[in-house]
Amino acid sequence: MAFNLAKCDYCGDCLDLCKYTDYDQKSGGEQIRRLTQGETAEILTECVTCAGCNVYCDKGANPFDLILQCQERTGVYETTPTYYQLVETIDQSPGEIAHGEAGKPVINACVVEVIPHLFEGEIFEGCTYLRGGAYESMLAWIHVGKEAPLKKTLQTKVDALAETGFDEIVMFHDDCYAAYTTKALEYGIHVPFKVIHYIEYLRDYLKANADKVRPLGLKVAYQQPCSNRYTPWIDQHLDELFQIMGVDRVDRAYDRKNALCCSSPVSPHLGNETGEAYKTKNIQDALDHGAKAMVFMCPFCALQMREEADRAGLEPIFLTNLARMALGEKLPGQAAGLDDDREQIAGAVQIVKGLL
Repeated sequence: MAFNLAKCDYCGDCLDLCKYTDYDQKSGGEQIRRLTQGETAEILTECVTCAGCNVYCDKGANPFDLILQCQERTGVYETTPTYYQLVETIDQSPGEIAHGEAGKPVINACVVEVIPHLFEGEIFEGCTYLRGGAYESMLAWIHVGKEAPLKKTLQTKVDALAETGFDEIVMFHDDCYAAYTTKALEYGIHVPFKVIHYIEYLRDYLKANADKVRPLGLKVAYQQPCSNRYTPWIDQHLDELFQIMGVDRVDRAYDRKNALCCSSPVSPHLGNETGEAYKTKNIQDALDHGAKAMVFMCPFCALQMREEADRAGLEPIFLTNLARMALGEKLPGQAAGLDDDREQIAGAVQIVKGLL
C-alpha cells in the first residue's frame, strides 16, 4: 500500500465518499493537498481510521496511509486512554503452541479467542493452534493514529511465526492476514510461509465435504472489518463460502465498498453516542434490506455489535458457527457468544464502546 503522491490528482473522491466526514470533492481534495504540503488539516482529527478512503480512491494513491502518517507526525489523533492501553498491551502475552494432529491445519489464533467455543466442531478437529501476543500482528496500532510501532515490530512477528517451522498458517484474525500479506510486502519483509485466510480454509473445507452441507436458506447482513480494506480479494472468497452454505448476503447500502466500521475505533475517538449512531444506521440498513441475521468475520466486530443486533431482531452469528450450522452441528452456545458472561470480556466491550 503506502501513499503514492504520483497517483494522487487531488480529485477529492476519497473524502467525498467517506461515511464519517462531510467533505465534497473540492474540499476533500484540498485537505489531501494540505497534507502533501506538510500542513495540518481537519481530516487528521475527524478520520476514524477505518481505511475506507484507500478503497474509494480508484487511482491507487492510498490516501489513508498519508492521513495516518500525518496523524502520527502531528500527534493530534485522540482516543480514550483505556482504548490506547488496550491496543498497547494486546501483544504482551507470550506465544504458545498447542500441537494437534500431523497433517492437520495450523491456525494462528493470536489473541482473538474472545468468543466461547470458537474452535470447536469437526472443522477444527485435530488442528494445531498458535496462541498469544507473540503471533499477533498489531495492525490495531492504526486505530490509535500510529503506524511506526507496527512497522517496527512486524519483522519480529514474522520471525516468531517462522520459528514454529510450519509451512502454511491459517490466520484467524483478519488484521493478521492483512499485516502478513499486504503490510509485509509494503515494508519489504519476506514471509517464509504460506499465509491463508480462515475464510479460504472454511470454503475449502466445506467444498471437500459438500455431501454434509445442508443449505441454510438464510438472508444475512455481513459486517466487514476495517482490515479487509487492505485485502479486498477476500470478499470474493466469502461470497463463494456463502454460496456453498446456501446463505443470501443481502445487497444493502453499507456493505462491500461502502461498508461501515463496527464502531470499535469510532466510539473511543468520537464518543459512545456517535459510535452508537453509526451502529444504528448499519443495523437498520440490514433490516431494511431483509436480513434476518448479522454475520461477523472478526471477533472484535462481534463483541462490538452483537448485543445491538440482537435487540434489533437480527440474530448475531459468527462466521465459523455459521459454517458449523451448515454442517448440521448443534452449537454449545449462542452463535456469536452473546451468552458469554466473563467479566474480562465485558470490560473490554465497555472500552471499545467508549464507555471506559
